[in-house]
Amino acid sequence: MLFGRKKLFDLIIKYFNEKKISYEKNASTISFTASYNDFSIYPYMRVSEDESSVDILINIRKIDVKENVFFKINEFNTRSRYFKAILDGDAIVLEYNTFAVNDNIDYILDSIIDSLSSLREEIKEL
Repeated sequence: MLFGRKKLFDLIIKYFNEKKISYEKNASTISFTASYNDFSIYPYMRVSEDESSVDILINIRKIDVKENVFFKINEFNTRSRYFKAILDGDAIVLEYNTFAVNDNIDYILDSIIDSLSSLREEIKEL
């Protein structure tokens, strides 16, 4: 703890423990599973203590070289408040980047998890 401030990584772990959300962690990444009726996604968070940032990434699926997914990506992006769908090579990825401090990390995580839940049909369409 520097100057009375807890690390973001520790605050995220505390959040998951309090909400009873199973997670896996390594040096600077925390991952968890979000399961819905007919599919699951596996978000992972990269935490940068130096920059006070949290990057949340979700690999959705690989695409066929001939597949045109730009319409689906644009549709998703117009409906999503937090996440943006992008093409990363041959994969569709959802991404959200934010600055975080001790006071707002619970709000950010609540908002992200709620957003994923409310966008489950749009995610399924990707």
